[in-house]
Amino acid sequence: MFLPTRLLLMGSALLVLSGCASADRSGRRIHAHDPEVFRERTGFVTESDLFDRLPRVLARHGFFIVEADGDSQFFFLKTQWHERVPFEDERTRGAVMARTRLSFRAVRNGRMYSLTLEAHRMIETSSSEDWVPTPIYAEAMAYLEEIASELRLELASGIRRF
Repeated sequence: MFLPTRLLLMGSALLVLSGCASADRSGRRIHAHDPEVFRERTGFVTESDLFDRLPRVLARHGFFIVEADGDSQFFFLKTQWHERVPFEDERTRGAVMARTRLSFRAVRNGRMYSLTLEAHRMIETSSSEDWVPTPIYAEAMAYLEEIASELRLELASGIRRF
C-alpha cells in the first residue's frame, strides 16, 4: 500500500479510537462512547475507605449503598436510585423527574484499590410512564463532577488504615 494512504488510514483509525476513551491530564476522567454513563477515576483507597469513608460522602448527597460484592482483589458497590427534580436542561427536553444511581469498581493495586465511579441516569417524561436513560447534559455533568471531586478529596485526605 502506498505510504501516505497507509498513514491517512492509521490517522483515521486513531481519530475514531480517540473518541472512545480519553483521560484528562491527571488521568482521572474516562470518556466512554456511551453518552448516558459518567465514569471517573476517584483515586486510590484502602478497604477501610471503601466501607467507612465512601458511604459517609455518598450519604451527604443522598446516596446509600444497597449492594456490595467482591473479594480481596476486587469490590463492586452500588447505590440505590436517587430521585430528584430534573435540572433545567433536562426539563427543556421533557423530563418531569430524574434519578441517578452510582456504582463503584475497586481493583486491588498493591496495598490499595484503584476506585472508579460510574453514574447511570434516567428521566421520566410526561409522555411516558417508564424511566428512560438519558445523555448527560451540562448541569448533570457538573453535579456528577462535584460528587466525584468531593469523593476524591475526602478519600485522599486523612489517615490511612491498612
